[in-house]
Amino acid sequence: MKHTILFLAANPSGTDRLALDQEARAIQLELERSGHRDRFEFVTRWAAEPLDLLRELVRLKPTVVHFSGRGDGCGLLLRAADGRAHSISAAALEETFGAAGASVRVVVLNYDGGEMTLRCL
Repeated sequence: MKHTILFLAANPSGTDRLALDQEARAIQLELERSGHRDRFEFVTRWAAEPLDLLRELVRLKPTVVHFSGRGDGCGLLLRAADGRAHSISAAALEETFGAAGASVRVVVLNYDGGEMTLRCL
């Protein structure tokens, strides 16, 4: 069985530039070096907007979701259609993952220098 890792990145206008491409590259290189590289597909989505998460969860049915970008006191900052930051609350994230089905087993939220990993059962 092949597992999909969905890497979503967002660096909205008005926020400091992050090295999101370097993070994605590091993950890709480690997967290629691993003894299990044939068991994973690494899919990237750049400039992620709020609906991108739900659409990609439904379309790809990933096992792992890795978000890299910015957060604020209310949630994760994705890119709005106009390029500015759009905050997605923890409650909205929970609803989105709940609506998408049970394929996701691990969620990594890497934002503003803090990292949190949630395991979905």
